Amino acid sequence: MRRMRNGFVLIALLLLMVGARAFAEGGGEATYKSRCAMCHGVAGEADTPTAKSMHVKPLNGSTVKMSDVGLITVINNGTGKMPGYKEKLTPAQVKELVTYVDELQHKK
Repeated sequence: MRRMRNGFVLIALLLLMVGARAFAEGGGEATYKSRCAMCHGVAGEADTPTAKSMHVKPLNGSTVKMSDVGLITVINNGTGKMPGYKEKLTPAQVKELVTYVDELQHKK
């Protein structure tokens, strides 16, 4: 009985640690990493092979400066070879993603 309780405690602690990491990472950053980084690069530098082959502009420089409304439109509807995510992301996720992209744009 004691082993079983200890097992449950260990599992609960592991779940808390994983949840804390996800929370610390932030919703926008997590969404960016899972949906955008493969093309736009982890830091928005468009330094991935995919970005180079598709001539993606860096998000973190002066080449891509959009208003939040413009970013929402592009994320929802896509542009060029970028697919739209209107059916895949909730409005809250899109808003968090825009906030994170804003942060990337101001890093340089």
